[in-house]
Amino acid sequence: MVQTYREYRAELDLISTRFEDVRKSHGPSLAASVWHYSERQIELELQGILNTSGFEYAEVRSLQGQVWKAGVKSSSAVIIEEIPLLFRHDGKEYSLGSLTVMAGQQAIYDLVILHALESLTYFGIWTCFLAGSLFLIFRQLVTRHLSALARYTSSMSFDVSASPFVLDRAASRSGAVDELGQVANAINSMQSQLADSVQMLHESERRFRRLFENAEVSIWNEDFSEVVNSLDALRREGVSDLRGYLDENPNAAAEMAQLVKVVQVNESTLNLFGADDQDKLLHRIDETFGNDATDVFTDELCAIWEGQKVFRSEAAFQALDGREINAIITFQIPETREGFQSIPVSIIDITERKALEEQVRRSQKMEAIGQLTGGIAHDFNNILGIIMGNLDLVRSRAKNDPSVLKFADAAMSGTRRGADITRKLLVFSGRRPGEAEPTVANEAIVRIQEFIAKSLTASINVETHLADDLWPVEIIPGDLEDVILNLSLNARDAMPEGGTLVIETANRVLDETFGSYIPAAEAGDFVMLSVSDNGTGMTAEVKEKIFDPFFSTKETGKGTGLGLSMVYGFVQRSGGHIVVASEPGSGTTFRIFLPRGGDKAIQAAAAPAHKIELPRGQETILVVEDEDFLLDIAVAHLNGLGYETATAINGKDALKILQARQDIDLMFCDVIMPGDLDGYQLASTAHAAYPALRIQLTSGFAKKREEQAGAADSYLAGLTRNLLSKPYSAQELALSIRRALDGG
Repeated sequence: MVQTYREYRAELDLISTRFEDVRKSHGPSLAASVWHYSERQIELELQGILNTSGFEYAEVRSLQGQVWKAGVKSSSAVIIEEIPLLFRHDGKEYSLGSLTVMAGQQAIYDLVILHALESLTYFGIWTCFLAGSLFLIFRQLVTRHLSALARYTSSMSFDVSASPFVLDRAASRSGAVDELGQVANAINSMQSQLADSVQMLHESERRFRRLFENAEVSIWNEDFSEVVNSLDALRREGVSDLRGYLDENPNAAAEMAQLVKVVQVNESTLNLFGADDQDKLLHRIDETFGNDATDVFTDELCAIWEGQKVFRSEAAFQALDGREINAIITFQIPETREGFQSIPVSIIDITERKALEEQVRRSQKMEAIGQLTGGIAHDFNNILGIIMGNLDLVRSRAKNDPSVLKFADAAMSGTRRGADITRKLLVFSGRRPGEAEPTVANEAIVRIQEFIAKSLTASINVETHLADDLWPVEIIPGDLEDVILNLSLNARDAMPEGGTLVIETANRVLDETFGSYIPAAEAGDFVMLSVSDNGTGMTAEVKEKIFDPFFSTKETGKGTGLGLSMVYGFVQRSGGHIVVASEPGSGTTFRIFLPRGGDKAIQAAAAPAHKIELPRGQETILVVEDEDFLLDIAVAHLNGLGYETATAINGKDALKILQARQDIDLMFCDVIMPGDLDGYQLASTAHAAYPALRIQLTSGFAKKREEQAGAADSYLAGLTRNLLSKPYSAQELALSIRRALDGG
């Protein structure tokens, strides 16, 4: 009875041990399965518990009320063990529910009776002893280490500083590594490799982010994954020629463009497009695309379709403030589908380069045409010389034949006209002989003033405003007279109903600012000659071509198209610059800047010994200018002088800014602007609404004409008297702004 009782107690302890085994071996894995809601794994675990001797029923109950069962409660007398399910995640322990395991006592009774029978023999007792010993040995040498390994791997860290797994046992004297040691070493090696890989990944991400944020070019991080899905769908539909498909379906490219997601942009992108922050730019991203956006995107789609490695193309963009941007788009086309989820697209601004290329192209074109016309004119001049010589011989031999003399005189008149055209061609090409000499432009104007007046209609009033002490220039005097005459005749044609022609001269000191108007210009002392009319003006398209040889807006037979080409050639030969201001319906002003010459000693003596200190300020100035590069120049100089600036490209936008901001101290405004409000109308409206606002006007047209425009209003007349003429130097801008702010 004592032995039976002991065995009964041993069996109860064994059940407790089994419960403990279930707690340690099945508890963590069941908790993980509940955490991941793996019903299949839970069922397998419960079935594994029932495979343990003595267990007849197992149940998992989650905190949310889900229940998973296995087995049947067949015994009336049972031992119940409830095991909490705990799961560790991110260093925290979560309670997920409980595991209930039932062991029937009837099985214990049967086992005790069996053991009682076996204990009657020596071998039965010895067998029980060996079985218990082996179980304890296996538990000590294997099972507990496996449990420790399971716990370590379930909470494995990817930190390189994490501690490795160490078996809780004495080291082998021989130094040999058994199977458990090999498993432990393998797990430690895996943990180390994973930690190193994660560390390298984090470092690569940090390097990319630094490159992305600090890059000087615009970078857009775009997601093309939906676009690739659409292209795959087209392949499945049997499309083989993508470009042909897009040509037949004009809206397809635009629809796929909507699938592109701009995930992130860098700081250079915000600066290029004039955005305050990323959210503002992404919200208005559609406004930044130029007219060729669909064509460029079509090329991108075809490049992806064809499996190219790199896409590169020129494209037009538009900044949020309306500036046009020419750029090069470039990006590497990923080789995997995952790569399309994040494509860094570079946007390289080439706006300035394109403008310089256009300047060089036009300069080369003018030079080539000049060489061509010069060669033709030279040969034609020789032919005319032969013709004129023979006509002189005919006239000398036909003195007594009036009819022959009449035809000879007519031929001579036509030949002289041809010679005059040839002379103009030679002037344009720079091959006309003659020596430059110190000349005062006022004297040339006075000499031909009467001739100009007779060449114009009676309805045109000619006014001259010649500066006193005008500097001399090194030119051929006759060339200057031709220039003034050509410009005057063009003004006559622009005023068929009459008007006013104004000829002005002035000494101007130009600084590096002037180089922003004309890239090849240099700073220095210049004599300005201005010829202005209040005629029909020119469109931007006409203004682009006025200096091209043989280009004319006049009817056939009423002009050769060489007049302004001669003017351009004269300015180039003289080392000067020419600036044209014209708007349809507002007239035209030609300003010629000729370098000061002929009095080098006086010029050197008069040169200032030190740089003039420009007046500065901290006020806020609203710059209203429709020409992008003039707007940028004014803003750059004013910011450099300490002023805060705001910008507008027309009168309507300027009034909105004035209404929204109360800190505007002065409005610096161009006179000629697009829209319903010109500079005078804007100044009048702004002055009426904000009497304390200071206003400074600027114009590229003749000041005399502006005085006439503002004469009807005393306030506008005062603004006109202080009008700043374009182009202006940084010094002239600084002085006029300071004078306007100070009420001068």
